Amino acid sequence: MEEKNAAFEQTRWSLVALAAQPGGKEAECALNEICQLYWYPLYAWLRRSGRSPEAAEDLTQDFLLWFIEKRHLEKADASKGKLRSFLLSCLKHYAANQSRKEKRLKRGGGVIHLSVDQKWAEECLKNEPSDTEHTDQYFDRNWARGIFENALGKLKATFEAKNQLARYEVLRPFLTGENCGITLAEVGAKLNAPDSSVKGMVHRMRERFKELLTQEVRDTLLNPDPAETDSELGYLLSILSAA
Repeated sequence: MEEKNAAFEQTRWSLVALAAQPGGKEAECALNEICQLYWYPLYAWLRRSGRSPEAAEDLTQDFLLWFIEKRHLEKADASKGKLRSFLLSCLKHYAANQSRKEKRLKRGGGVIHLSVDQKWAEECLKNEPSDTEHTDQYFDRNWARGIFENALGKLKATFEAKNQLARYEVLRPFLTGENCGITLAEVGAKLNAPDSSVKGMVHRMRERFKELLTQEVRDTLLNPDPAETDSELGYLLSILSAA
């Protein structure tokens, strides 16, 4: 899955709160940020629940607008403070109600146009298991991927800000486990650096990525104490490793 998520300064909860403000450019930008971060897991869950691509796209957009405009964030229970769980629970409730009402969604509806990429989403779904027995697990895995990729995007941005993008591209395989047998010596040759320096670079990159990933997880928790953050991070990593 490509890196599609842009970095931003707001926490997830504060971003949702900002998007709920009536009108204004900031609210529109916040809504699109939320869409970029959480649209695909919601869309994929609806597709695995049996909706067509068109129905899932419409329902996802309609749900996000409804969720924000109705200020459902304010109903969040501190004891259930995972944005991941809260959003999915709300989506299930909303989708069930829409089915009961047999409401026909109109494409392009809504107050704000959400920037989404259905073609990219369908390509991603082709790589997902085809059974529909564990749609919640698919949601969690896609959520975890989004968290991982957003942290990776922020890490890349830090290298780019220092004009070290080439170094990032060379070192990234050691971070994502995709090094395919590349040795430190080979990396050192590309970076014109000894093995010891390469080891230090890899270590610092991993530590920085861990910090960014932890922050990404913390931002999706209503009360992010260290124990809850570690628990959620451990769960998301376990979901990714099992994929």
